Amino acid sequence: DTPTDSYKVLIALSYEKWVPAAMTYDSDSYSYKLVSMVPPGKQQYAFIVNEGVPSVALDQPTSVREATWGNYKETSAKNLPKVVNQFVVTPPNDFDHDKSLAPRTKQVKKRVKGKWTFPKSLFADYQQDSEDYLNKCFEFDYGCTGIQKKIAKKGMNDDEVEDEQRTKALLRKNYEHIKHVFKSYAAAIGSGNEIFTMGKNAYYEFLGVCDIIDDEKVKGCGRAEVALVFVSCQTIGPKSSFNKKNTLNRFQFMDALVQLALTKYLKTGKVSTACDAVGRLLDENIIP
Repeated sequence: DTPTDSYKVLIALSYEKWVPAAMTYDSDSYSYKLVSMVPPGKQQYAFIVNEGVPSVALDQPTSVREATWGNYKETSAKNLPKVVNQFVVTPPNDFDHDKSLAPRTKQVKKRVKGKWTFPKSLFADYQQDSEDYLNKCFEFDYGCTGIQKKIAKKGMNDDEVEDEQRTKALLRKNYEHIKHVFKSYAAAIGSGNEIFTMGKNAYYEFLGVCDIIDDEKVKGCGRAEVALVFVSCQTIGPKSSFNKKNTLNRFQFMDALVQLALTKYLKTGKVSTACDAVGRLLDENIIP
């Protein structure tokens, strides 16, 4: 039949993901037309007349319908026939000579991996331990504890004052090791989202690994005693965001070590001074 403007003609094009587009009637050529920019290469199409079933023009080249480029989900192509019309666009020799019209590709820059150095690493801002830094940390931690009052009490007895000073010197000598022990248990067995405090689970794990808890049949540092140490130490020191309830921060942990040493070795008569008790706890339980 000769086309007339009474028909509603749509064309579904493969490069438009098969979404139908309306064609206009040209009375001079008695045909329907659609002006569109077409990419080079083979393109496929089908006609839809008066909202009917998509069909092909038998007087035009045909081919088996191909999948849309990029595996696009063809929601508009589900009713298309397996065989559709096709045409081929051959670009001229000088077409896109500068590649300005070609699809953009992701430019991947090769990253030259340099030698790892601490100043360039993620840990560049980390405060490294130094003798001066450790001294300041220890003096701050020791000042927050109640160790001095536990050993020297009111400071009236010269022997007790000397014992307290010797204990402080011993703790400073082993402070770096004590700090690493605290950090390891606080980070590995955290008390929630904070790595700056040691929770009860980490505390009992530390006691078990270091074999600090005595047998219940033997007078000394039993489960009741270590529980009391945890409860009493968690409340000492200034209040801050790092001084959480039901946990031990670093200076509270050092205070707990002294209390454990006094309970395990001094109160049972195994040693005669607090310094010897702390030294024995460090040498026999913690450092090994």
